Amino acid sequence: MDKKKAIITGASSGIGLEIAKLMIKEDFLIYGISRNPERGGIKNQYFIPLKCDLADHEALILCAKYLHQKINSLDVLINNAGAGFFTFHENLEPETIRYMVSLNFTAPMILTSILLPSLIKAKGHIINIASVTALQPSPLKAVYSATKAGLIHFSNSLFEEIRKKGVKCATIIPGITKTHFFDNMDFIPAADSQAYITPLCIAKAVKTVLEQRKGTMITELVIQPQISSMKKKNH
Repeated sequence: MDKKKAIITGASSGIGLEIAKLMIKEDFLIYGISRNPERGGIKNQYFIPLKCDLADHEALILCAKYLHQKINSLDVLINNAGAGFFTFHENLEPETIRYMVSLNFTAPMILTSILLPSLIKAKGHIINIASVTALQPSPLKAVYSATKAGLIHFSNSLFEEIRKKGVKCATIIPGITKTHFFDNMDFIPAADSQAYITPLCIAKAVKTVLEQRKGTMITELVIQPQISSMKKKNH
């Protein structure tokens, strides 16, 4: 029996890597897209790493078309790759703005568009990873939160468009997650384990979405740490 097939973006680290590990255990064949696939360290015959800069739309289109031809029937697409640069808006370079919009928002829409025929054939799932910053005004994160808010609206609108074709579309909306996302920032989650969620928490949320009975769909799933606490880095 053929394994179910999934594509995960940003699969070499953090949330994407944890999702890939869990889905391999759930008997999926994973195509993991990232800029640095060698970083992930997954050595498994059912994990196929693909190198692609998703912010480079020409490269993305080529990668997506290759996957569409390679995978005739796609069970799961997880748009996880993203980047955030947090500062006063006037301090953001135009190229930084373009990069965030391209990676966080445009890339998922392009990838989904090209792969939809394969997803329709399998009556598959699309899962987009957003952020709680999309749900309220987020000073110093205006562009990042806007891209994630757009992703949520895209997901909900797309679900209404494709639900009669049997395709499911969900958005997972995590709060502060302990990953390398904060490496280049002045603030990090507090040391208290209740002040952050982990990539495994999000991977398990993906599993929850996929396990719903036929005819039942989780369209949005918000995951928050028990307490809200950040601390300034010691430089």
